[in-house]
Amino acid sequence: MATLRFRMFGTDNQIDTMITLLHGMDEVDRIEEVADQIHEMRDDSSSADLPDDAGPDFHNIEARSRSKNVDHLREIVEKTATDINAAVEIVEQF
Repeated sequence: MATLRFRMFGTDNQIDTMITLLHGMDEVDRIEEVADQIHEMRDDSSSADLPDDAGPDFHNIEARSRSKNVDHLREIVEKTATDINAAVEIVEQF
């Protein structure tokens, strides 16, 4: 099994769309949104919970493929991100 890790910048609806699509794929063994430790440690209280903080955000997502190769999965993630107008970055680790 191989793991594809990616960061996605988008709204909660865009993130949910991506995760739902990947959940429905036979070749995906597991998909998980990984908690962002740094985001919770923000010490700039001057902008906490302001409307500007409520928009799109980064999400770390990990998808484990049933096969040894994630190339097809990567193509689907990139195409879906384009289709739903979100940004995605494939990474080796978070």
